[in-house]
Amino acid sequence: MLQFTTEITLSDYRSAVRYGMLLRTRGAWLLAIAVVLGAAAYCAAGAFGLVPASALPLYLAAAYLIWMLLRLAQTERGVLRYAKAEGNLLGVPIAYTFTDTAVSVEIESRGEKQRFDPAAIVCVYEQSRVFMMYVSADQVFLIPRSRLTERQSGDLRAYFARHLKDRFFSRHFARSTAGLRLK
Repeated sequence: MLQFTTEITLSDYRSAVRYGMLLRTRGAWLLAIAVVLGAAAYCAAGAFGLVPASALPLYLAAAYLIWMLLRLAQTERGVLRYAKAEGNLLGVPIAYTFTDTAVSVEIESRGEKQRFDPAAIVCVYEQSRVFMMYVSADQVFLIPRSRLTERQSGDLRAYFARHLKDRFFSRHFARSTAGLRLK
């Protein structure tokens, strides 16, 4: 049995939300990066006279850079909105209990408790700052690594690896996330 209590900080939440946004829009981000790099290469080749000079690649790159900045700003706005919202979970103690047959999440101060089978977990992503435990595409539990000891973090990683197998994505286990869709 693995049992601990954590609290989510604003920086933990921000990190998880940004990562989730990148997962959901991964293809668009890869395309944007490719267009920006391609435009830079085209402009460099144009400067050396290898290709005819054209402003079109610069306009495309600028459009994608603006899109990237707007997407990041929209994400940050959502984070700040959540932080200001009444009833957010930032700084609220959340107790987790992991056994071979059940996972329990309890927010004692609010009288809320959820219990589910480990097989019901859709997937878990481990980032440098947080474990993101998806129970559905719309419900994720954030477990900040900064609030765990190294042993607890290792035990939790081992628990997820044992129970979720290929649905656990960690920086410690090199596995592709390309085929997994959360939306």
